[in-house]
Amino acid sequence: MFSYPRTLRKEAIGTNIIDIIPVARGDKPADVLLKNCKVVNVFSGEVEEANLALFRKRIAGIGDYEEGVEVIDLEGSFVVPGLIDAHLHIESSMVSPVEFSKTILARGTTTAIADPHEIANVMGLAGIEYMIRSTEGVPVNLYIMIPSAVPASTMETSGATISVMGIAGILLAPIYFVSLELGGGSIGVKGFASAV
Repeated sequence: MFSYPRTLRKEAIGTNIIDIIPVARGDKPADVLLKNCKVVNVFSGEVEEANLALFRKRIAGIGDYEEGVEVIDLEGSFVVPGLIDAHLHIESSMVSPVEFSKTILARGTTTAIADPHEIANVMGLAGIEYMIRSTEGVPVNLYIMIPSAVPASTMETSGATISVMGIAGILLAPIYFVSLELGGGSIGVKGFASAV
């Protein structure tokens, strides 16, 4: 399976559209050219034989591209978008975030947003900090939400309590997800600590 190193993933966050256009137009070689792909369009269900031009982590174009700094012949392999799991609880899997990441990647999931309320209810802030630290260097994009309330309900027996100040402290991480309670459910909102 082809995957960019983690350093290139972080570099792609700052990719400006102006930088990618010359690659998309074919005026500049791709960083990586994936040749002889069968690209699956998950919207139409069609499969197109094409080459993929990559610039940093981004797909610059799909088509008849021929030039790349690095060229990889996929020999007719299928290329599909990675799956995104928008809400899960890693602790329920009974494995570490590292092992969890390996397992979901092997099944096509490349991004997951994890709500650590179970470990937070037992361990408090230390549990959340463990989850955040444990996701560094994993082979998928794994985002950790901040639980909105610990304990989650007054009817729950909890091993920990997290105050508003405790939640504010955890938001010092560069990227986080805040869990917002809405009518019995929760949603994750991506943000940056500097914007708070």
